[in-house]
Amino acid sequence: MSRSLVHWRAVPREALAWWEWGDEFVFRNELTGATHLLPASSARILLALVESDSGSTVHDLVLGLGNGAAWRNQSECTEAVEAALAEFEQQGLAERQGS
Repeated sequence: MSRSLVHWRAVPREALAWWEWGDEFVFRNELTGATHLLPASSARILLALVESDSGSTVHDLVLGLGNGAAWRNQSECTEAVEAALAEFEQQGLAERQGS
């Protein structure tokens, strides 16, 4: 399956607590008991994924995030989203659906 077609889902909203701390965000995953410190750009990606009830593809997330100040262009945003999703998967904050 193409990476662009893979759907991702964050842990349930009820399982996450988060706080903004300067230019970073602290996320607490109540399912695992783990706490994660994320830069604002990664936090924006995770929060966009949390807001998606049916899951999101990389393309969906890039469109939703736009080319905000954190990224110079769509290609850079796509790379950031892909890297963040891989990290979220390792941290237990998100998972691939149907793969």
